[in-house]
Amino acid sequence: MRTNALGEPVEAQRRRMLAQMEGRVQLALSVRAAFENLERHLLLPGRSAADAYGPDPVPVVDAGDTEGCATTPPLVQGHLLNLAGVRLGQRVLLAGGAPGITASLLEHLVGPTGEVVALESSGMLAGRTRLMLAATGHDRVRVHHLDATGELPFAKGEFDVVVSAGSVPGIPPEWWRVLRVGGRMVLPLRIGGHCRITSFVREEDRLVAGEWVAYDVAPLRWKELPGGGADQLVPLADGRLLHLDCTDAARTLLAAETVTDLPGARLVIGL
Repeated sequence: MRTNALGEPVEAQRRRMLAQMEGRVQLALSVRAAFENLERHLLLPGRSAADAYGPDPVPVVDAGDTEGCATTPPLVQGHLLNLAGVRLGQRVLLAGGAPGITASLLEHLVGPTGEVVALESSGMLAGRTRLMLAATGHDRVRVHHLDATGELPFAKGEFDVVVSAGSVPGIPPEWWRVLRVGGRMVLPLRIGGHCRITSFVREEDRLVAGEWVAYDVAPLRWKELPGGGADQLVPLADGRLLHLDCTDAARTLLAAETVTDLPGARLVIGL
């Protein structure tokens, strides 16, 4: 019987976690396997098995610490990974790397020939995440201490998938740049108090929105987004969001009441 550092059995908690998740989302087989194989409790030393495998965020450091964070709830991770459709051998960029659980799930999905690059804006949390990943054998995850919404030291089209573990009010231009043509981006978009985990596919000069799931996700650590952030997002008539890179006049023409999702139409975002 596998136990955590407190001597508590973890298998029953893992099964309970998966049962709770699958009551609300149908996990892809590869995503379910990632959850089944990850020892979440090893990345949360000192926490109970009920906390590590529970449905709620778990604080990683004391709440009074200005650099504190909490884990991403399993259900949010399930939605993110389902929509991301990560495959073996891919390179994945993760915005919001601490405490390493989402990165470890992605590592399982990319397999031994893939790679996960995690970005964390807090130096303390980046260092802690590196140590915990190394100690638990997750050696295909590289953690960078970087503002995920700022300039990134990666080549154009270097990544197959870009995932954000936290919600953002707009799409940072660098995320578009480093995503290859045909690649997929999944992020929780927040505007007007509403948050939707949304998937996009990059075409030559645009992003095309796909599936989305309404879910309130904690914000990503970020500095001011270039290009106006939330001002660049327009809610569509069906509740989806349109990210604009255009003049105020064009934005007026694309008012929410004039933009609809007709049968066969696609939501297209120009780069």
